[in-house]
Amino acid sequence: MLIKNPDRGVLESVFRDRILGTPGIKDVTALSLDYQGSTRTLRVSWAASADVVRLATQLQGKPRTEAIVRVLARQAQELEDAAWPILLETVETAAGVQLDRLGRLVGQARGGRTDAGFRLWIRARVLLNRSSGTPEQILTLFTTLTAGSAARVVNEEQYPAGFVLRVRGPLDEPRALADVLHAAKLGGVRAILEHLHTPPAAAFSFAGGPGLGFNAGAIASAVE
Repeated sequence: MLIKNPDRGVLESVFRDRILGTPGIKDVTALSLDYQGSTRTLRVSWAASADVVRLATQLQGKPRTEAIVRVLARQAQELEDAAWPILLETVETAAGVQLDRLGRLVGQARGGRTDAGFRLWIRARVLLNRSSGTPEQILTLFTTLTAGSAARVVNEEQYPAGFVLRVRGPLDEPRALADVLHAAKLGGVRAILEHLHTPPAAAFSFAGGPGLGFNAGAIASAVE
């Protein structure tokens, strides 16, 4: 898990073997891995069937007791089997109306976005719902929203209570991102979203910077 691009098949095999190694477990009936590369976290959901060996020692070896347990357990298992697909439905696996349902659960509207784009906003909404407005949390939030794009996000704190969130690169929804920033920041904190789509090499910079100086660009002749 701690390496870049971990092999999902290997991870599933490791978790399955450990679950089956638990005394009384007969079979792994479901196993789902939800890996978030941006935060390097892994959520594991699983279900397994167990034998009556899991009964208390004083109840084992009693046919009538075991028969009653099997009947009750079968009914509970049927209910769990029906509910399990819903429990395993994640942002990564859901699509269409299922993704809309997850969005409603966390308070995020689709707003005409594609499934791929909507997944980013659902993940970001979860982060926003849990955020306490720290600079690190806001930076993670915007890094999530711009995942997969060429945009680069930098957070610059300003004394005494403010910060500028600079985004370089293309943005699909700058107005929506500004609204997210307003919702994420703490009360009394001045927050500015600065978006620069011009590549650094084509923008103005002073001597030693990555961009163009006074003697380059459209107004170079006027400066000279």
